[in-house]
Amino acid sequence: MKPMITHTLNERVYTVFHSLAQDLCFAPEQSYVFDLDHLCALEVAGTNPATFLQGQLTCDVDAVNANQMRPGGMCSLQGRLLALLDVVAWHGLHLVMPKDLIVSTQQALAKTAMFSRVTLKTNHLLTCVGLYIPQAAMPGFLPIPLPTEAWQATHNADMFCYALSQELFIFLLRDPSQKEALMAQFSAEQHRGSLAWHYLELQQTRMTIYPNTRGLFLPHRLNLHNTPYISFKKGCYKGQEIIARTHYRAKLKHSLKLFQVTTSDPIFAGQKCYTTLQKPEIGEIIDYCPTDSGQYLLALSILSDHPAEVYFESHTTSVLLQSL
Repeated sequence: MKPMITHTLNERVYTVFHSLAQDLCFAPEQSYVFDLDHLCALEVAGTNPATFLQGQLTCDVDAVNANQMRPGGMCSLQGRLLALLDVVAWHGLHLVMPKDLIVSTQQALAKTAMFSRVTLKTNHLLTCVGLYIPQAAMPGFLPIPLPTEAWQATHNADMFCYALSQELFIFLLRDPSQKEALMAQFSAEQHRGSLAWHYLELQQTRMTIYPNTRGLFLPHRLNLHNTPYISFKKGCYKGQEIIARTHYRAKLKHSLKLFQVTTSDPIFAGQKCYTTLQKPEIGEIIDYCPTDSGQYLLALSILSDHPAEVYFESHTTSVLLQSL
């Protein structure tokens, strides 16, 4: 069964297998499989690619091996996020990220890769599949054992699986036919598209950067300083000085929160949030997902002391923030 519906978020196309309401509904006793056709992998090869990436990414690349992955970010010299990605070591080092960030990420890394004897290329052979497996719904036909903790990985010669949590898993497959075979193990009712995966990730505050939000956010706005996305024990990397100064010297006024909102006006990542129509600005939308007609799940970086009703950029009516 192929996705028949698409939803565009900040110019990125996500897929839906059924209706939006059905795709975002998950039975606690059921497992689900997701076609993650929006993801791709950038292969980093050459002379000591791990050392090269250690100086480019926010996470501890030295901790990555065949049994451990790391989520990380790539920042500008000003410490602003250019991409969020997963670093995996399987048939070489790969950076798993949305397809629409591959070219810009490759171009940004290429400026220093040539001096490090490192090559960068998109691995078009790898395909991605997601699994959502609640504790009470473990299927009995998985091709390899699942990791038991977040950031752990399992693998064989043809597939690599890593855990984002105890319920969310991403499979990297070397042959497109393996993707079809894995998805065929699940009934049509268990198939989901990439938008439902984005929704589940957002519920766990795992966000994404879009092409038009590159360079907007400091990692602290996404609460990444409290996650493995950022290592404060490693050496220098691009943007490290700004990130460290923010962490150790600045007083953080904003916090990341999830809200449900209802509005008929446009919502987009990077959208400013105000107390009144006359401002002042109190936050911005980091990421979002539609949940129904006119309803959205928002990841909002907002002042800790904020009103329950706010105005979003370009809106003329207030919106009630419903905490989750």
